[in-house]
Amino acid sequence: MNQVSPGIANRFWTKIAGTSLNGLRKTYLTVLAAYVFCFLPWFSTYRTAETLLVVLLVGILALGRSSSPLKRVILTDPIFRICLILLAYLLVVQLWYHVSLPEYVDPSSKVTRHYLKPLMVLLVAAGVSMLRPARAWPVLLLTLAGLYVYLGLEFRASEWIRALKGYRVDFGIHNAEHTGMFFGTYLLCLLCLSPRLIRWSCHRGWLVSMAVLPLLLAALLLAIEGTLASQTRAVWLGLLQAALVAVILLIGRLLTSRESQGEKPKLSLLLALVAGAFVVTISLTLNSSQTVEKRFSTTDIQIDKILEAPSENVDPKTSSGVRLYSWRVAMGWVGERPLLGWGAGSTKEMIQHSDYFGASFKQNFGHLHNTFMETLVAQGLLGTAILVALIVWIGIATVRAFRGGDMPWDVFVFAWCFLAFWIVINMFESYILYPTGQYLNAVIVGFVYSFHFRRRLEDAQPHV
Repeated sequence: MNQVSPGIANRFWTKIAGTSLNGLRKTYLTVLAAYVFCFLPWFSTYRTAETLLVVLLVGILALGRSSSPLKRVILTDPIFRICLILLAYLLVVQLWYHVSLPEYVDPSSKVTRHYLKPLMVLLVAAGVSMLRPARAWPVLLLTLAGLYVYLGLEFRASEWIRALKGYRVDFGIHNAEHTGMFFGTYLLCLLCLSPRLIRWSCHRGWLVSMAVLPLLLAALLLAIEGTLASQTRAVWLGLLQAALVAVILLIGRLLTSRESQGEKPKLSLLLALVAGAFVVTISLTLNSSQTVEKRFSTTDIQIDKILEAPSENVDPKTSSGVRLYSWRVAMGWVGERPLLGWGAGSTKEMIQHSDYFGASFKQNFGHLHNTFMETLVAQGLLGTAILVALIVWIGIATVRAFRGGDMPWDVFVFAWCFLAFWIVINMFESYILYPTGQYLNAVIVGFVYSFHFRRRLEDAQPHV
């Protein structure tokens, strides 16, 4: 087998992880672009890019100079350290699971790795931080472009006709819940950040504005129709929660701004109201009221059924019934092993061996449709606490970046709107178990976190 010359390898990693970012930038950004763009249209390329990002990280940390700013910032970053703690926890509890779990429960090493995916947030943030602040936005445009290319490659006129007629479609993105997650996220992104794009186009003349505004309108129409076509109630509720957060932030901004700085907040509030009115108008035009009413009319939530003890061989008939009943059973599992849980990927085996679920339920369902409940069952209170610490830190970093002047106001609003949206939809689907949820979390949160990470990276650069 041919071996790479040590001299060549050393020169390569010196370039990748030296004191300057120049050698790293092109390689890292090329891989990051493939990671962000290729998820939907070319999934295998996305997987390769994900692996290469991890390889680059390992190379930077293992072979980079101790004086490398990027290496020092990564090693001291709270996300990296929390992920190291989580890795140590997962390794230790595997030994405990081996000696304490029933024979029919065998935690999956593949699913265990999913809980380390938040590290990709840091890898995306590091890449975005290598861009100039004014050029960080193409990261979001690139993920939008990936969706549009995918929809073009997978275009089926019959599916779009069904969507416009009020039928539920998923456009081939795993299932309708995941389709709604994508389109709902992109709708949030467009609504929060389109005022920036409009201002940018207006400053570059009417020709640019005439080109940008129709494209923006088309993108908004597509996002609205995709969100409606998925007919995912959790996504609609998440968007409502995000809208509430946006209104609270905008009103707070308006009330706390100084008189001399009051025009921008007022403009932001006006644009937000116009955007909201636009969404409502288009939704009514697309006959969304009947679609929403039809979906929510099938919801049958009975509180007494949630509180009562589970019975044997139950087969709920509605999606809400499936979720509520499985959560009720899962609460008992958490009570049996509250601290360390049952191990990642154990839910399917526990459902199969439980007397509380009927044959139909066991055949059709293997998870709990709730990221938080799934995490509690799999990792216990200790593992869940580590992941919660990660979320809390990202929130703190977002506030610090905004207060320090490193994060623009519209990104700050988008960050908290997305958090509200993400929390709600993850209460009704286990997105952490799927590449779709892992990808969106990495790209969106990585983009937000990059504003904090960039400041630390700039401060770590040697000053001449």
